[in-house]
Amino acid sequence: MTQQAELLRKIDKLPPQYIGEVYDFVGYLQAKAQNDYKPQKVPVFGYAKGMYNITETFFEPLEDFKDYM
Repeated sequence: MTQQAELLRKIDKLPPQYIGEVYDFVGYLQAKAQNDYKPQKVPVFGYAKGMYNITETFFEPLEDFKDYM
């Protein structure tokens, strides 16, 4: 039995509520095969290093909140 025939046999035995998931997964595989699929970039630790500067006064209380301190 070929893989395609085996796959169709397994799909036929699935409960109806899972057919939609199989359909979505096949669509995902088709997009991946056509190189339309682009995996998300993984953030790199320290990527923004040097892009932002925090001043020395950043952590000092704001004038607006003096009454509450």
